[in-house]
Amino acid sequence: DDRDTRGTTKPHEGAQKDDGRGLPNAAFEKGQKTLALLNPEGLGQGEGWDLAGSHAPGLHWFGTGLLYGDLFADIALDQRTKLLAVVAAATAHGGVSEQLGFYVETALNGGASRQDVVDVITLMSAIGSFGKAQNALSVAERVFHRRDNVGLPR
Repeated sequence: DDRDTRGTTKPHEGAQKDDGRGLPNAAFEKGQKTLALLNPEGLGQGEGWDLAGSHAPGLHWFGTGLLYGDLFADIALDQRTKLLAVVAAATAHGGVSEQLGFYVETALNGGASRQDVVDVITLMSAIGSFGKAQNALSVAERVFHRRDNVGLPR
C-alpha cells in the first residue's frame, strides 16, 4: 500500500506520479540532486528534517521538491546569492538555529566565504534583531569550527 495511516501517499522511488498533493516526482528528484550538490558531506538538516522524512513525508517532499527542486534550482540568481539570501532570511526570522547551521554549510559549499556569511548575519541585525544576529553568529561559528576540525575548505 502506498498510503500511510492518514491516507497520504508515501513518497518512494517510482511508486506514483506525485505525492498526493500534486508535487511531481521530477521536482523531488531535482531537489535531491540540488541538495546533493550543496551538501556533499551528507550532513543532515537537523532533527526536524529527519523527522519530516520519516513521519511527515509530505512536508519532506514539500521542502525537497518545491524549495530545492523548483524554486531554488530555477530562480535566476547565482547559487552563492541564493544561499546567502537563505542565511539572511533564517537569521532575521530567528528561532531556527538547527536549520541555520545547515544553510551556513550549504552557503559555504556553494561558493560563499565565511566573511560573506558573517556580513549577511551582521546586516540582518538591523532587520531581525541584534539578539537574533548574535545567535546566528554563534551557529555560524560552530559550523566554521566543525569544518576546520574535519578539514573542509575555509
